[in-house]
Amino acid sequence: MRDWEGKKLTSITTESVSLDDGDKDKTQRLKAAYEEKFKPLVKFFNQFYTPHVMSVKVSQRLGSSPAIVSSGEYGASANQAKILSYQAFKHGGPDYSAQSYKTLEINPRHPFIVKLLSDIPSDVNSVPLELKDTLWNLLDMALVNGGYDIRDPKAYTKRMMRTIQDDLDVDSMVLEPEIDVPIKDNAPPEVELGENDEINVQDFEDLD
Repeated sequence: MRDWEGKKLTSITTESVSLDDGDKDKTQRLKAAYEEKFKPLVKFFNQFYTPHVMSVKVSQRLGSSPAIVSSGEYGASANQAKILSYQAFKHGGPDYSAQSYKTLEINPRHPFIVKLLSDIPSDVNSVPLELKDTLWNLLDMALVNGGYDIRDPKAYTKRMMRTIQDDLDVDSMVLEPEIDVPIKDNAPPEVELGENDEINVQDFEDLD
């Protein structure tokens, strides 16, 4: 269904969804102000995240989430992308789902996004490792929020390991040596006798 009672139906996961409060003039002025303020961050994200997303835009519909990856108006949804990926894998063909039209929407009111606006370097090629981890974690979180799979599970695991290492203040990731295991002899186990148990020596002599 594309419409209902004269109203166009739009998937909530597409970038074209608007959740304004009815005051279109105020919404347009807020949109223009946020886009102007975050223009440097949007430009940086477009350079940093290419080709994993097709575009980056400022959004006003995210509530408390810092970011979300949505599908383009004419692109495949997250669920459709998974089906296409499965079909490509099953038939041994190329997987084009990763190149689907994804849009990264950022929340201009979220503290993470506001902080990144002030912390981004001028050169996209000179991003320190800690900031790289933060940026890739932000994208993976946005992908999950949009119903997509994490981009690179192995890289995600490595970043999480570095984050946990830093949080726990662990100096080295070298494994500890194995603990010493006590050596047990082959002597038969000792039998404990109860108070009413007796040993009949004659029984042992009969065995000779």
